[in-house]
Amino acid sequence: MTFISPPELVVNLNNIITNYKIYERILSPTASSAVVKANAYGVGVSQVARTLYTQANCKQFFVATLSEGIELRNYLGNNAAIYVFSGVFQNEVKEFDNFNLIPVLNDWYQLEIWMSYAKQLSKKLPAVIHFDTGMNRLGFNMNDATKLSENDFSSIDLRYVMSHLASADERESAQNRFQLRQFQQIANKFPSTLKSFVNSAGSTLGKEYYYDLARIGKGLYGPSKVLGLDHPDLQIAVSLNAPILQIRNVDEFGQVGYNATYKVKKDSTLATIGIGYADGYLRSFSNRGRVYYKGYFLPVVGRVSMDYMVVDISQVPENLIHIGDMVEILGKNITYEMIFYTSSTSTYELFTRLSGRIEKKYFLNNQEVINNNAKLVTKFG
Repeated sequence: MTFISPPELVVNLNNIITNYKIYERILSPTASSAVVKANAYGVGVSQVARTLYTQANCKQFFVATLSEGIELRNYLGNNAAIYVFSGVFQNEVKEFDNFNLIPVLNDWYQLEIWMSYAKQLSKKLPAVIHFDTGMNRLGFNMNDATKLSENDFSSIDLRYVMSHLASADERESAQNRFQLRQFQQIANKFPSTLKSFVNSAGSTLGKEYYYDLARIGKGLYGPSKVLGLDHPDLQIAVSLNAPILQIRNVDEFGQVGYNATYKVKKDSTLATIGIGYADGYLRSFSNRGRVYYKGYFLPVVGRVSMDYMVVDISQVPENLIHIGDMVEILGKNITYEMIFYTSSTSTYELFTRLSGRIEKKYFLNNQEVINNNAKLVTKFG
């Protein structure tokens, strides 16, 4: 009897803890925080954040949106500091306060509504001020720095002044030095305020980038040279596997997949794998990607379709491979570099595209952890 399991994302929580502590050691005495936006880059915020909070003593977290902040607060309880990159808008001020969330203020509008709400409540509200130093995405302009530094922040508990590196994964990029010079000007105008500048990849740029708080995101999940995450001790924390659904022999000149984009050059054995672009395995892997199985790298042949893809297993001994076996889509053997160079896709883009059909499995101390999304709290204030 053959048993088939769905595609699975296997997460080693011990390795995430290890990676976080590696960054802590590298960056010390700079404090570290965890960036867990977009469902912890698709890996699963409930398990990743709670593990870091309870097992690695991480007490500061960054997310992108209000809804992510509320979700994370419900998982972590009241003692973690949760910062929201997108800042706060008029319709959100009550929820930010109720759930004890800290907005990253990106412009005068956000600063004004947050200060006004603080005065309305007659209490100081926490915030971070974000300056754009060259990315041109979010943040106050550089020419706002002087006026901001002279601003009356009596209603604001200003936790950090921050900026974000745009090209930290390219160590030789001149933009890194440019942004550092820009941020140094900001830092000089806020001498008594803590600063946050460096991200995971920026940890390789030098101590002058570190300041007071580092934001560790992609680096939690393991090494990647193309992302500037090549500290030698980093551990791969995530693997993606998918099942073999069918094995078939195809004659020479046979065609594979939609629009027959692959022509079989000799009699071959092919395996249909139960993962497709609806699951997050991108069509850009068509005729380019590879999977791994028991010592063999197997090429993707034909177009990746919505639910399936096909690989050539002709090199694998017949008695070694079976329907129901799992092949590695990403992990220790199909590395982040291989994903990038075959598809021009970041591994984290792949993670965040993973659909609900992917079963997530979490392991801590070699035991599977039940993926319990139970919420700890529902309201603050």
